[in-house]
Amino acid sequence: MNNQVADISILLLILSLVGSLFSLAFLSQTWGIVLLIVGILVFIASIVSLIFYQKQAKKAADKLTSKVNAKLKWWKTGTQEGKALLFVVIQLEKNGNTYEKYYTASSGTAGLAELTLFLEKHPFDSEIEIEINDKNLSSIRIPELNLVMSDSGKELVKQMYSKWKTKEKF
Repeated sequence: MNNQVADISILLLILSLVGSLFSLAFLSQTWGIVLLIVGILVFIASIVSLIFYQKQAKKAADKLTSKVNAKLKWWKTGTQEGKALLFVVIQLEKNGNTYEKYYTASSGTAGLAELTLFLEKHPFDSEIEIEINDKNLSSIRIPELNLVMSDSGKELVKQMYSKWKTKEKF
């Protein structure tokens, strides 16, 4: 699921709940009833969107069935607002072509300590097994962690990797 969309849906869910509770004090007035109805509608829409995006993410993860070995070129972990973040650069071969792909993940089933332990076992340029979708490489799964990663933040990872490579040369 796109974390930004989920965060916005959760924020709307909370705001609509607060707005609905606030409107209960003004039910005797017309605008209080309108505010309550709007709050309930936004609340329902937020729940529906969360369910929709969760199902969409599950379908995308279920398509990751082909196991391949990939070279872990670079990785970095971090935290943001209590969430574990992982950035990786993977090199893999598919249909005779070599691809360098950039992936990100936040939280999920693996915490920061678990990610760091896993990645310490796999230094840069080591081989790891991943699962891919044969039709596109927009997301991967690392089976050992049961962690699905997407390329939605690939530009950020590219920049971080480029800076790291530049530092290594000097």
